[in-house]
Amino acid sequence: MRGTVLAVLVLAASVYGVGYWMSHGPGTASKGLVGALLDEEEDSERRIIDQAEALAGVDGATALEDLERVVRRYRVDLRSQDRFLEASMAGTGTVRENLVVAASVGDGRLSGPAVLTEMVRILADSHLDFTVRCVWLSGAGSLKAYETDLQQRGERIRGWIVLDSVGRFASGGTKQFWPWYTRAFQDAGPEAITFQAGIGSRSWMETVVRDFRIRARLPSAVLCATECWLSMGITPWKEAAADQVFVSDTGPWRGVNREDPSSLNGPAMAQLTHGLAATVVALSRRNQPKL
Repeated sequence: MRGTVLAVLVLAASVYGVGYWMSHGPGTASKGLVGALLDEEEDSERRIIDQAEALAGVDGATALEDLERVVRRYRVDLRSQDRFLEASMAGTGTVRENLVVAASVGDGRLSGPAVLTEMVRILADSHLDFTVRCVWLSGAGSLKAYETDLQQRGERIRGWIVLDSVGRFASGGTKQFWPWYTRAFQDAGPEAITFQAGIGSRSWMETVVRDFRIRARLPSAVLCATECWLSMGITPWKEAAADQVFVSDTGPWRGVNREDPSSLNGPAMAQLTHGLAATVVALSRRNQPKL
């Protein structure tokens, strides 16, 4: 009897430990609702909403063409192909590594590409050691196709940050897997952004989350699980070979829920944009020798 009780206790502790490991990240996350916006965040909110409205009802190919005209205003190097648009900001470090921030366009995707466009505007005037490449992707397999294209150019990817739907939020979170994750949402608040990664990308996710929580005021939660579990809600998952972390909101899964501009949370997207831009700058400067 005592052995049975001990076995049950060990099993319960193990399950709790695994759940805690899956749903907790480094640093201290902000909690509660989005606070008042700073002046620069208010300006960003207007641009993000305008861009989301411009993308509504547009297919992937047309979206890439429209985004190219917008991004051409900024001091970035552009590269365009049928399945992707790349805006790169060259780093000044001696190591040829790239941070890639990506979002898919078309099929009702609005918030991710709109936030990425505003991030480019901010990053274009930033000092970077690693080269940062912001990429808008169109069509199935485009993420892997872009990674292959970059490798053929002799470039090494340090890690991906992939923007999913990042503008819709639900009280308590509707993207729920297990009780531990539901609790993480509840602790962070209804306007939390989530960072999700496969077990193999856990270290990269922790690095991104740690820097984000230092620099951003937006609440956040994390989920680390096997790619099999994660692929149930995000398609495609882990299409690229390099480490990647998905950034997502707490709204309904995209597969059956297209975004509408009127449903997007502008203040949350603005704070996310500035927090992620500051995070990317910090990541680009980590352990880099200077010229």
